[in-house]
Amino acid sequence: MNNQYKQLQPAEVFGLLSDPTRVDILNVLLSKKELCVGGISEKVNVSLSAISHQLRKLELLGVVSKCRYGQEVCYCLNRENGLAKQLIKFVKMLK
Repeated sequence: MNNQYKQLQPAEVFGLLSDPTRVDILNVLLSKKELCVGGISEKVNVSLSAISHQLRKLELLGVVSKCRYGQEVCYCLNRENGLAKQLIKFVKMLK
């Protein structure tokens, strides 16, 4: 795992996956290279504020990265992050 991110305990990793919205976000981002917050919100069928909140948590851990295009904020999976790699494997197993 990249040293700039905190080493998580197993319970914390499973805690990330305990929220169905975060799992849905990961599933959506698995199928897209990059997607803006509004698009994620639409696909997951959750409010923009709730999506933004969950994306912030995932971003703090390095699981997702964001890009700005003017006023639009888009996210993609950070496939180089060790935690992201593990979460991707796990989420794929859930499908």
